[in-house]
Amino acid sequence: MRLHPGEFHDARQHHHLHREGRHGESRLLRDKLGFDIAFEYGNPTYYVGLGSGEVSLHLIAASQTPRLPGHGAVSIFVDDVDALHADLVKRGARVLKAPKDYDYGLRDFDVADLDGNMIFFGMESQKAS
Repeated sequence: MRLHPGEFHDARQHHHLHREGRHGESRLLRDKLGFDIAFEYGNPTYYVGLGSGEVSLHLIAASQTPRLPGHGAVSIFVDDVDALHADLVKRGARVLKAPKDYDYGLRDFDVADLDGNMIFFGMESQKAS
């Protein structure tokens, strides 16, 4: 299956990040990272589901969990990490580093959300190990 730069795929499909509860976090992931908002729950909203391609990302307000915001991390595998990187830079995402091939066999780059949670986008490296 070929995915567009703004769509992601991953075998684990559901990921959770804990956030401070700022109202703009889901909009950031929608506008800057290309996720669609699937649902919002609570009044005020404290649980949000987002999706792109085969990946679901759930955001939970820190006030609803014992975990601290900014300590989460997820890895999402994509078909074309360079095209996705270019798309996210164009959208104004908080990209921390450009794609690079690593000895562990992946080509990846890092993005941070408003709370500092890390989102790693990667694919199998095209370089021979």
